[in-house]
Amino acid sequence: MNGHQKRRREKPVNQHYLYINTGYAYPEQVISALTETLVRHNAKTKFKVSLVTVKGKTCGYAYVWIEKKDIFIKLTGTDSEGNKRVKYIPDKTWRKPYLPLEEALAKFELEDVYDKDNWADYAEHEDDIEEIRKSYYPRTIEVAVDSDFKLPKYTYYEEQEKHINLSYLDDSPEHGAFVVGAAHIPKKKPTIQQHVIFCNRVPTWITMDQLKTMFSPFASDYRTLHKKQVKRKIVTDTYPFIAINTSSNNTRNQGRRGRYRNCRNGRNDKYNVVYVTFDKTTIDGKMALLVCRKMVVVDPSNVNRSTTLIFNHPKKAANRTTFN
Repeated sequence: MNGHQKRRREKPVNQHYLYINTGYAYPEQVISALTETLVRHNAKTKFKVSLVTVKGKTCGYAYVWIEKKDIFIKLTGTDSEGNKRVKYIPDKTWRKPYLPLEEALAKFELEDVYDKDNWADYAEHEDDIEEIRKSYYPRTIEVAVDSDFKLPKYTYYEEQEKHINLSYLDDSPEHGAFVVGAAHIPKKKPTIQQHVIFCNRVPTWITMDQLKTMFSPFASDYRTLHKKQVKRKIVTDTYPFIAINTSSNNTRNQGRRGRYRNCRNGRNDKYNVVYVTFDKTTIDGKMALLVCRKMVVVDPSNVNRSTTLIFNHPKKAANRTTFN
């Protein structure tokens, strides 16, 4: 056969999100590697790195949002449909049959016993002839194409070497490497609103305009106007919709994740609750959370003041409003 087999469909991906195996790398090392790679190839794109940690310790991987799809393709080695790019090369194990084609076909016709009036027999006979013909064409094999952009290795810091020395008994490596792939779409979870992300400890100095600027890049369409209801009025806005519940309204118990429960110590007077709503017909919300779970925001009027916002999906409940 000619080796051109049907390619297996990969899991669905969004061509703006990378999954990078980072090992012991720190966030700044991931950022530095991406920046160096883009500069080396004279490529320009915005990106955001979210290194996944648990209790301050790295999980060994990061999610990265990439603005431009063509850069995603060059970093992952995928095609425009999200499949791994492949090429076909000659199969060195292929050998041309020793009999000439016409002689091989004639020999087969003499030796093959089949009933011409039987449709199944005749179809099988024709298939065998086709296989003989194919065997006379040089066979090829499918191989994956390497990505165009390769991230450089990173040098271990002393603190990182302590972890490495525990893993390698003899010869510890001096550099770590990154493995880049596509981030797969999170599974659907019917108990939560995956098109919405929220944070219940947002300082009052953070404005709606700031939040809109922060999250608009993660919307598939941030230009088209859509209708929404605000205080019983129908208005138009672009995705994502931003809703701020001011501190004066945050006196109810917020449940397990509401860290200002019962207004303890009056902390909720300093914070608002923010909901960021993406188009529910898209996967924007659950993809955005991959890189927006932890957001550092600097006060534009006071660069010495900053805060870290922790976002999550709100749960669905009969007594809770569903954000559209």
